[in-house]
Amino acid sequence: MKEYFFYGWERANVSPINENFFGIKDPRDLYDALSELWCVDTCAPRLRSEWTIDNPTLGQCSITAFLAQDIFGGEVYGIERNDGNFHCYNVVGDIVFDLTSEQFKGEQLPYEGNPKQLREVHFAKEEKKLRYELLRSLLFKRQDGLEDLTLSWEETKCEHLIKDRWIDLRRSAYRFPDGSEFSPFYSYSRRDYVVIVATDTEENYICVRQYRQGIGRVTTEFCAGGIERNDGNEYRQTGINPDKEKEVFENALSAAKRELLEETGYGSDEWEQLLSIPSNATIADNYAYIFSAKNCKRVSSQHLDSTEFLKVKLLSKTDIRERIKNGDFLQAVHVMAFLLERKEDND
Repeated sequence: MKEYFFYGWERANVSPINENFFGIKDPRDLYDALSELWCVDTCAPRLRSEWTIDNPTLGQCSITAFLAQDIFGGEVYGIERNDGNFHCYNVVGDIVFDLTSEQFKGEQLPYEGNPKQLREVHFAKEEKKLRYELLRSLLFKRQDGLEDLTLSWEETKCEHLIKDRWIDLRRSAYRFPDGSEFSPFYSYSRRDYVVIVATDTEENYICVRQYRQGIGRVTTEFCAGGIERNDGNEYRQTGINPDKEKEVFENALSAAKRELLEETGYGSDEWEQLLSIPSNATIADNYAYIFSAKNCKRVSSQHLDSTEFLKVKLLSKTDIRERIKNGDFLQAVHVMAFLLERKEDND
């Protein structure tokens, strides 16, 4: 067994009660993971000037102990120090372990008769709660990355059924994590696009109505459009340096401003990017960039492309909610954009 130096490591045979952290089978695994994640940003502010990579557990005790409690259960106890602060450690059943004891460099700490520590008391300090959330998110990201290796598929064959300026439609075969293979899987590349949740000075949503051939009907939706490229293609190209690929993209915000003006005649000085997200991760590799534009004003007439036939429609928040409820606001990413924009406003 690998040798550790935190208190209680020899008996830390505790199984997780929370399976959300892939690969963490006992406190020793957690220590290994956190050793890569403890940093000055997760250190208690009063000790940050003393924190070094050679003493990574300094100032990390409470957030570490409560994170360990998330994973293994049990209780958190605290040893009162000379400065009145408590050094936190974990007790699960009859097993005591202290993942951050090394910061005391061999000092013998008393692990009996100490008071229980409550997270609501510790996290009443906003900075400590934020440090805990940061450490937790870093751990999730690390363990998810390890889990990805056990879940990823390997593409073994790819056939381009259609590859022109507009679309790259592919048929692929994949090898699964268990070694079996299956085909066909279909996927495609199309250009990235923007969706603009725009409101005017009276808080009406600026929407458009147009025909969508995929479902064969006229829809009500937000203004949206493709992000243009200067290389003659409509979609991202595989096998190209990502930095070179970025050079051919129109700036997403510039695209959003252009699309809103061309399709509706409205402009705004109050823009915010809410999110960028794959448009359909199951079958496509393009992204939707979601923007909000507030206090929009009519500044010009529409300037539509030859294939665009649409009407501008101003709708209230209630109007859109009713249309979503009744199945009359049909673009999935646009529904998400509306709900996200409303949440941002409420927050």
